Amino acid sequence: MRSSIDALLIVIGAVSLATLLTAGADYFIGDTTIYTFYMAAIIAIGFRYGTPYLLLASVLSALAYAYYFADPPESFAIERPEVTYALLMLTAVAIATGRAARYLRTTQRSLRRTRDELIDQTRELTAALTRERNARDALRNLVATMCHEFRTPLTTVDLIAQNERRGARERGDTRTVASLETIRAEIRRVNELLTSLQEGALHRGAIVKPRMSRVEIATLVADVCDVQKIAAPERTIIVSGEWPERLIPGNPQLLRQLFSNLLTNAIKYSPPDELIVVEARRAESFIEVAIMDGGIGIPSDELPRVFEAFYRASNTGAVEGTGLGLALCREIVEAHLGRIAIIPNVPRGTRVTVRLPMDSLTDTVRG
Repeated sequence: MRSSIDALLIVIGAVSLATLLTAGADYFIGDTTIYTFYMAAIIAIGFRYGTPYLLLASVLSALAYAYYFADPPESFAIERPEVTYALLMLTAVAIATGRAARYLRTTQRSLRRTRDELIDQTRELTAALTRERNARDALRNLVATMCHEFRTPLTTVDLIAQNERRGARERGDTRTVASLETIRAEIRRVNELLTSLQEGALHRGAIVKPRMSRVEIATLVADVCDVQKIAAPERTIIVSGEWPERLIPGNPQLLRQLFSNLLTNAIKYSPPDELIVVEARRAESFIEVAIMDGGIGIPSDELPRVFEAFYRASNTGAVEGTGLGLALCREIVEAHLGRIAIIPNVPRGTRVTVRLPMDSLTDTVRG
């Protein structure tokens, strides 16, 4: 408010001074300088205070001119029409100049403010990208280290299994021999998976272009179910649906890990007396495998986050887990150009669906 009053007083003072100077110049010298005083005052006010005060200055100037230079009101005639026309023209030029000056000044301020905001946002984005890169590098290093460290206990378990199998063969215990051979086969698969993960981590990716071959998906899933039944003999796992007779493109080690992780979750998060169903649905271009359980399920508002690394649902309670299983499953499915989704099962539990293409990977298959 105080600044507006000050500006108004300056406008009035500048117009009054311009009028007095113009009147004096006209009286002593003639009208050769009359335009200069008016134009200088109006343009200066327009540059400094903007359009509103410029218009006010123009009105005051016109009134001052009419008072000092026009004929008496009763004559309705102006002393020198050409002076009036020139004054009106100069006033219009002054208004246009003031508006342009105000626009340029506002634009400069806006551009300067936008530039500063862009600089700040660029700095924030660069810092965020740096943090993200550091976090990814740390995760890759962790994965590579874990893969390396896991091989030592697996090698020890494999050696113990070999010794036990040798003793079981000498005793003629064929059942134990079969179980130990299954254990050794699973150890080999885990080692292959660790190798794949370690190579992927070292190449800056969780899973990088897995080596594809032709997989008999029905046999692979049945083998995974058999291993899970050995690990949890009290559980009932039913395999049903329409399974393709032909081979599909895929990496057998990664697909085994995929279905093993999903079945392990179904076992962990459902009561022992609940059935676990593995059902296939075949289409022309894809196969969809659903793993259904009657367990605790996942809260609906948390479903969008379950595939994030290290995320665990709020209702998992004391059940052990790292939050990496489903994230790895998503990586495996996406590496096969497939889709994975989780929805609530009916009436309770979880339904995980994995959709894998049956032909689209043909060009990438290597024997």
